[in-house]
Amino acid sequence: MKKKKGLLYLGVGLCVLFLELFIVSTNLKALNVFTYLLSVGVLPAVILFITSLLYSLNAKTTKKIKYIVAIMIALVFSAILLVFCANMITTELIDLIISNSITSDTAQVSMSTASAGDNIQSILLFVAFSGFGAFIGNRIRTSKHKKDKNFYQRDEYDD
Repeated sequence: MKKKKGLLYLGVGLCVLFLELFIVSTNLKALNVFTYLLSVGVLPAVILFITSLLYSLNAKTTKKIKYIVAIMIALVFSAILLVFCANMITTELIDLIISNSITSDTAQVSMSTASAGDNIQSILLFVAFSGFGAFIGNRIRTSKHKKDKNFYQRDEYDD
């Protein structure tokens, strides 16, 4: 059951990502630069971190497998976001997002479509967030098991 519970967290994380992208896609014309970056970059990374953390806390597998799954789910999240941005974001939409942003007279805002280097950088950031979530989850799980193990190894005659 624990193994399925861990996989359930991965599925729920993907569903939350799809729900977030659906909400973003319906409101694309109302976004400004800040909300666009938040919804396409930061929020999916937080969802990925929490998904990896919950998976590594609840899955009954080795640490190596948990890290491999964390990297795989990061690549899946990255692929989903890259496909979403490639299909939904156009230069006209970028111009609209920039025009929705509030700036002063002396500030200029510019955005362009992502290059290959930007895409690789976003993939690496997602892998880092996912790996960090798995690392924290493994640390919490290990410390919890050490605490339980020390509790049961006490001798009742120790003073």
